[in-house]
Amino acid sequence: MCRVLNFKLVILFIFIFQQPGYAEDKVRFRVSDAMPSGSPLGKLVADWARNIEKEGDNIEVILYPGSQLFKPEQQINAVARAYVDGAFVHFDYWGRTLPELSILSRPFAFSDRTLLFSFRDSQLSSYLATRVESKGMKVVAWLIMGHMIGISTRGKPLVKPQDFAHKKIRGASPLLNSALRAVGASPVSLGGAEVYQALQTGMIDGSLTTLRSIYMRRFYEVNNWVTVSPLFPAFVMLTVNLKWWNSLSEANRQIISRVSHSTERAAAELTVKLEAETPQLLREKGMKVYFLKAQEIEELRSVMEPAWLSTFNDLSGARGKEVLQYSAIHLMNAKTKVGMP
Repeated sequence: MCRVLNFKLVILFIFIFQQPGYAEDKVRFRVSDAMPSGSPLGKLVADWARNIEKEGDNIEVILYPGSQLFKPEQQINAVARAYVDGAFVHFDYWGRTLPELSILSRPFAFSDRTLLFSFRDSQLSSYLATRVESKGMKVVAWLIMGHMIGISTRGKPLVKPQDFAHKKIRGASPLLNSALRAVGASPVSLGGAEVYQALQTGMIDGSLTTLRSIYMRRFYEVNNWVTVSPLFPAFVMLTVNLKWWNSLSEANRQIISRVSHSTERAAAELTVKLEAETPQLLREKGMKVYFLKAQEIEELRSVMEPAWLSTFNDLSGARGKEVLQYSAIHLMNAKTKVGMP
């Protein structure tokens, strides 16, 4: 009862005292962030907030890091209902609201880093942003969290499809779960805070996440192997309430956009740096790191992708066909361009 009351008081505080225009000359930008403030990307977001305030004298960015107000799966609804003005939302949480955004989880589709770093200026990202706007929200930035995904396990790496058989893996979206089932694994739904203990007790056999998350969450204490591959990219989308965005002056919209786009580049550069140094950090903690070879990736893709496509088509319908076309155009065009960083 007390928890519910406290939550209601927080929401009441947000509505009454932090609405845009509450202070005559001050625009308050209330932003939810699930990432811990001490993580590399959390620090980048803190810099983003400071830079906006520095460039815009009348903008006050109020950050709520580490899921202080809303859990990751609650953020989209919080922005849509204007409980906050914006949130840094992992793209995978859009799966139920807009299944077509799950195109980014297509197994090994973004294995070439150029495809990933050229995504922000592509027709594909523009199409997805338009779909978000149809829900009353706007994508201001796409921050790359990771290009390489690690599957932490105990005993041996997961290299071939048969290695996944009967393994309980902490899953993600319905699409990724269908890909895991295709190779014989059993996806398990768990919150991020529950994974360490689940690995420790043997409730699950493995978990897939970015290499930096494996290090930050100390999975090396309960697993001794990590299999690394470009299974899917990890993006965090800065999403804002469209009505709030349209209420801003053009000057303030330009400031937020300019700083956010600069932060996109910084996130890409940070990703390259972290993915270069983290494997050695994991080795120093006693973990064995296995990078999938091209032939092994192709073998996994040949099994995972058909299952993923079947689920994607079922969930996304006609919109899914459109986004697959934009994705094909992006994959073709990006091969002739050099993107970030």
